[in-house]
Amino acid sequence: MSKTTKNGKTPKNILAPLKVKSIERAVKKGDIPTILVEGDYPTRYNEAAAVKKAAEALMDDLKPVMLPDALAELFRHNSERPWDALASVKLQDDAQEVTCVTFTAKYSAVAPAMAEALFLLIKTKAGKKPDINNYLIRTIVGTFDSAAFLGADGRFNKERFTRIFDALEIVSRELGIINPLSTSETVQPLPDFHSRRWMDFDLETNQQISSVIKNQTNFVPNPRAAEGVKAE
Repeated sequence: MSKTTKNGKTPKNILAPLKVKSIERAVKKGDIPTILVEGDYPTRYNEAAAVKKAAEALMDDLKPVMLPDALAELFRHNSERPWDALASVKLQDDAQEVTCVTFTAKYSAVAPAMAEALFLLIKTKAGKKPDINNYLIRTIVGTFDSAAFLGADGRFNKERFTRIFDALEIVSRELGIINPLSTSETVQPLPDFHSRRWMDFDLETNQQISSVIKNQTNFVPNPRAAEGVKAE
C-alpha cells in the first residue's frame, strides 16, 4: 500500500512495493536463490547501471581534453592578476552547453626529492631563487597494519590491542611481529601556498609547479548557463 500525505494525495516519488515469489526449484549448495518480482525494476536498474558506466567512462575521457583550456585561462589570469585570483572558469561550446572547472586548494603530497628538484629550477617574478621552506613543509605520513590486533584464531584480541597501544615498539618485538607502524616523509604545501603562488611566480613557473605539485580539479555541468542565453 502506498503512503499518503495529510491532504490525502499520493506523493509522485513513492514507488509501489514489490510483489515477490520464489522460483520453485531445487537450489544447489552455493547457488543464489532467484526471486520473481512484478514490474521491470531489475531491468531498469541494470539499464541505468550500464548507462552510468558508459557515461562515467566518457567523462573520464573528456576531462583531460577539457582541462588544458580551463587551466590555461585560469593560470593566465591568476599570474597576471594575483590580487583578483580565480578559482573557477566556465567552458562553453558551440551548442551553448557549459561545464564549470574549479581549481581547488587541495594538493597531493609530494616526494621531498621531487619538490627540492623543482625549487632548484624555478625563480620568482623578481628573478630570485625561492626558499622552498616558504612554500612547502616536510611532514611524516604513518600507516598502521591493524592485523597486529588479531590473535592466532584470526579474531580481534583486546589484550594485544591494549598492549600494542601502550607500548607499540616493545610489544611488537615480544610478539615476534613486524612493527605495524610505518612512516614515510612527504612534502605538503603550506596553508597560504595556493594564494601566494600567483603573487610570487609567473605563468610559465606556475605551470611548472603544477606538473609536480598536483591538486584536485573539479568538473561541474552547468546546463543552460551559457553567456547571453536566458534559461527557460
